[in-house]
Amino acid sequence: MSAISSPRSESPFTRAMVLVLIGAGLLLGIGFLLMSGFRDELSNSFDRPPPVETRSGEGFYGLRRLIDLMPRGETFLVESAADQGATALLILTPEVGGSAQDLHHILAARTNGSRPTLIVLPKWQVSRTPFTRNRVKRTGPIGSMPIEKLLGRKGLSIRFESPAALIAPTGFVRHLPAPVPGLTQTIDGEGIEPLITTTGKGIVLGRLTDEQQVYILADPDILNNRALKTENGARAALDMVGALNPADPGFVGFDTTLHYRPGERNLIKLMFLPPFVAVTIAILAAALMAIVAGAARFGPVRREARAVVPGKRALADNIAALTRLAGKTHRAGNAYADWVRDWTARRLHAPAGLNADQRADWLDARSGDADPKFTDLAMRARDARNDAALLDAARDLDDWRREMTE
Repeated sequence: MSAISSPRSESPFTRAMVLVLIGAGLLLGIGFLLMSGFRDELSNSFDRPPPVETRSGEGFYGLRRLIDLMPRGETFLVESAADQGATALLILTPEVGGSAQDLHHILAARTNGSRPTLIVLPKWQVSRTPFTRNRVKRTGPIGSMPIEKLLGRKGLSIRFESPAALIAPTGFVRHLPAPVPGLTQTIDGEGIEPLITTTGKGIVLGRLTDEQQVYILADPDILNNRALKTENGARAALDMVGALNPADPGFVGFDTTLHYRPGERNLIKLMFLPPFVAVTIAILAAALMAIVAGAARFGPVRREARAVVPGKRALADNIAALTRLAGKTHRAGNAYADWVRDWTARRLHAPAGLNADQRADWLDARSGDADPKFTDLAMRARDARNDAALLDAARDLDDWRREMTE
């Protein structure tokens, strides 16, 4: 015998399986929309930590740890606008893509620049390995235009110089950093006082003249993790931080609000944020109810009626329907009048042997003086030319029949 088994006739997609697939598809679709709309926020939270928590060479995690290890060192993270007015030195690490307005809001919270604030400008473009927080690769300098746009101050320009020794014209710091390897990013223009410069007069660290204690560090390679690999680099970084806030040199805050700022606006994000999130929820609820209503029937399945229903009455109904379609219903008046005549004559025991006309006359005589007579009603039924006239005549004949026999 053959061992070949017959194929299963049942479908693998049962009702429960279909519902599970639909639910999973809806959840994945909503998840895709959320990840697309909130791409910047998710990337900042999981893929790109703020610079102060970045342990790659471009971050400032080492500076924070170094300050905490000092005898009087204490650092903290500024995660909300309420903490931006602290008296400590606040280090801002804006990133390309940010806005100058965000910087201005923070400076306004710092009592319009009267509290020590250091703005560390970005320098390098980096490529990140997806879903890794501490591995980056330099791809080249950012360029001057994005950084100048980030600062939002007219008259200031970003330049790049060859490696050169750094000097402090005013003796602002005691320990100068070593020359920056590769290109040195500097800032020039009106409204900035040089504190640390290159031998070519490019400003590396400067103070804004229209602000009391707002400083700009043009080259981050002086304070980032890469710069702290050597003892001289660490010493120079601590000396610079202390000089920026001599009243409390070890009390330093690192801002993270610039990193976790809201991303660019888009339609998807607008759908899932107040006040429009209520409309989105209502639309999703309506769609869910429509799916449930379409998937679950209310009551048993209503089967399609048969074209020809079995049974004597159904046969008569079918004949009547066909007659009506043919437009011949008014011709039934003759047959109905004859049936009423013969049936009534039998019930009233008319004499045998009478023909049709004699039975009609006998019924008229039996009616006495009552009107209308049978012959008049029968004539109306036979002369009917439409359904309405036939129906009226048939109704009157039926009423006459009942009066005579009941």
